Amino acid sequence: MEYFGFLKELIEQMLPNKLSKLGYIFIFLVFVFIPWTLNGGIFNEDVSLVNEESVPYFQTNTCDYSINSIVRDNFFNDKIEILPNVDSSVQCFGKINGVDIVNEKIKIYIGTNLNVDFLLQSLFFIFLMYLIPKTKTYIFKFPFFFPSLLIIVIVYLHLLGERLFYLPLSDGFDIGLNFQNFIIPSLLLVIFLNFYLINDLIKTRFLNLINFFPFIFLFNGSFNNLNLNFFVLLFSFIGINAIVQNKYNKKISLIYLTFSIIQIYNFEAKNIVFDIDKLKGFVNSSQNYPSLIFWMIIFYLFIIGVVFTINESLEYIDLSLIKLNFLITGALILIFGVFSAINPFVNFYTYYFFGLNKTAMKSLSSTDGNTWRGLASSAEAAGEFFAFTVLFVVLLYFSKKIEISNVEIFLLIINLFGLLRSNNFASTISLIFFIVVYFILKSRLNFGLKVGVLFFGSILLFAVYSLSTFSYERASKALLQNAYKATEIGIELPGDQFSYDAIDNLNFGEILSYPEDSTNISNSLYFLTKRYTYGPDINYVPNSVALVSAISLPINRSEKWGIFIAKYNPDPQSLLFGYGPQQITEYYLGHRTKYNSGLVLPHSSLLDYLIFFGLFGILLIIIYLANSIWKNRNNYFYVCLISFLLINLIKSDSLLYSSSLLLFIFIFNFYKIDTEVHNSK
Repeated sequence: MEYFGFLKELIEQMLPNKLSKLGYIFIFLVFVFIPWTLNGGIFNEDVSLVNEESVPYFQTNTCDYSINSIVRDNFFNDKIEILPNVDSSVQCFGKINGVDIVNEKIKIYIGTNLNVDFLLQSLFFIFLMYLIPKTKTYIFKFPFFFPSLLIIVIVYLHLLGERLFYLPLSDGFDIGLNFQNFIIPSLLLVIFLNFYLINDLIKTRFLNLINFFPFIFLFNGSFNNLNLNFFVLLFSFIGINAIVQNKYNKKISLIYLTFSIIQIYNFEAKNIVFDIDKLKGFVNSSQNYPSLIFWMIIFYLFIIGVVFTINESLEYIDLSLIKLNFLITGALILIFGVFSAINPFVNFYTYYFFGLNKTAMKSLSSTDGNTWRGLASSAEAAGEFFAFTVLFVVLLYFSKKIEISNVEIFLLIINLFGLLRSNNFASTISLIFFIVVYFILKSRLNFGLKVGVLFFGSILLFAVYSLSTFSYERASKALLQNAYKATEIGIELPGDQFSYDAIDNLNFGEILSYPEDSTNISNSLYFLTKRYTYGPDINYVPNSVALVSAISLPINRSEKWGIFIAKYNPDPQSLLFGYGPQQITEYYLGHRTKYNSGLVLPHSSLLDYLIFFGLFGILLIIIYLANSIWKNRNNYFYVCLISFLLINLIKSDSLLYSSSLLLFIFIFNFYKIDTEVHNSK
C-alpha cells in the first residue's frame, strides 16, 4: 500500500492542478514517444529508411529496432503502413517485429503486449481524467477497495469466459492464479492500481464528468489487446457505488434480473469465438456461461453508473460547456482523422492512445462511394455524431438562447464539413427535418394540428421520394429477395424454361412447399415468407412484410436487413427474451448462411437489441421510451433530440458502441435538466 501511495503522490506532483499548458503537452508527448524506446533498439543509418531493399534486413533482424528509431527518415514515407503486432513478448514491445510487402505497401508490425498495453493505456486514460477541472468533492459511501475488488472479480470472470479470444494474443495464456502464471495476476493488479489512482481523482471530478463526456467519442477507451473498455469499467465502478448507495431503479433492475435468469436457463454453451473486429471492448467474443454472466453484469453496471452520474450531477451540468466540448470533439475527430490519414506514425499513435476500436482511415480518399470515417469505426457513426452536434448547438441556441461565439461558429463549420465527408444522407436529412420540426412545435398551432402536419407530412415526403425512385412492386419484395440470396438453400430449386428458380422469379411461396428442415432457411425468414404469402388481405392496408421491405429499400437497408433475416434463427425463448446483452455469437455463427465470415452487422440498433433482449425486451423499451416522450411532449428540445437519435438508431448499429450508448442515455435523461418548459396549448 505504501508503494501505491508513493506512486499516487508522484503522479499528483507531476500533474498539479495548475500545471501549465506546456506541461500538459510535454506529458502527452512523453506518453506518446518514451514507452516505445524503453526496450532500447539499434539505430543504423544504413537501414533507417524502410523501402523494398531494406525489407529483408528488417525481416531478418526482428525485435532489434524500435518504432522511434525509424521515425526521422520515414515520417513522410507514404509507402509504409504501421500496424500493432498483438502477440509480442514484453521484450519486443515497441520494436519492429515483422515487415511485409502487400499490394505495394510495406506493412511494419510493431510489437505490443497484453500486459504492457493494459498498463500504459490505462495510465494515459487516467492522465486524460486529470485534465478534467475539479469541482466540489463528491463523497462515495464506500472506499475504493470494495468496488475495486468487485471489478477485479468481474474482470477475472471475463478472462475466464473469453479465454479462447486471448489465447492467440499471449503465449501461454492461462487463467489459473498461481506463481507460474504472471499474465492474469499482473492484469488484475493493474486494475487495482487503476482504481486506486482514480479513487481520489474521481471524487473531485465526479460532478464534472458529464460536462466532458463528449470527448469519449474522440478517446474511445478500448484497449489494444483486450476486449475491454476503460470507460465502461469506470462507469461500472461508479455503478457499484450507486447500488451500495441504494440509488438505482429497482423495478427496472428486477425486470433485467428476470430476463437474465431466463437467458441463462436457455443458454447453450459452444466452443466458438466471434471476431469482434471494430466492436472491440463492448461485445462478447465467446459463448460460454462465464462470458455471458460477465456481459450481463458489466452492461447493467455501466447503465446504472451513467444514470447515477447524471442524476447526481444535475445542478452542475453546464449546457454551454457540453456544447463547446461537442464542437471541440467533432473538430478534433476530423483534424486527427486527416493527420492519421496522411501519416502512418500518427495513424498508429491515434489508434493506440485514443483507444480506437479500429485504426483510422489511411487515406483521404473516400470509400463506399463517398464515405470517409476518419477516426471513427464507421462513416455512419461519424455522420450521426456530427449531425447530432450541429442539431444540439442549433436547438440549444433557439431554446435556451445560449449564444454561439465566433470560435464556436468556426468549430461548427468544421463539424458540418465532417458531416459532408461522412456522406450520411439519413443523418443530414434528419438533422434538417428535426430543425423544421422544432419550429413547427414552437408555432401557435394547436397540438393536434401540429401532430397531424408532422405525421402526414413525413409520410407524404417519404412516399414521394420512395415512389419516385423505386416501384412499390420491386420494393415490397426486396427484403425477402435479399434474405434468400444470403441463405444457403439446402436443396436445388428447379428452374423454369429460362433456368430461373423461385428466388429469381420472386416466387417465395413456392419455397414453403418444401419441408422446412430441408431448405435451411431461418425461423425468421420462414415466418416472414408465410406472412408475406398468406398474410391478411385487407383492402387499402399493405402487407406488413411488404411495407417494411418498401421502407428498407429507399434507406439502403434491404440487403443488410435481408442478411439479418437469413441469419436470425432463434428458438421461441430466445425470440421472446433474447440471447443476453452484447451476445452476437449465436446469432452470427449459430445458423449457416453465405455470410459467416467478416463482420456483417444488422445495421439497426433495434435489431441488435432484438437479438439481446427479444420481442418482450423491445416492447418494454419502446413503452418506456414512449412514456418518457409523452410525459415531456411539451419539452420540444428534448423531443427533437431523442427523436433524432431514435430515427437514426433504426438504421444504424450505433448502440453497439459504448460512447453512443452513453450519449443516448444522456439524452434520454435530458428532460431532467431545466432547458425549457412549455404549457400545453
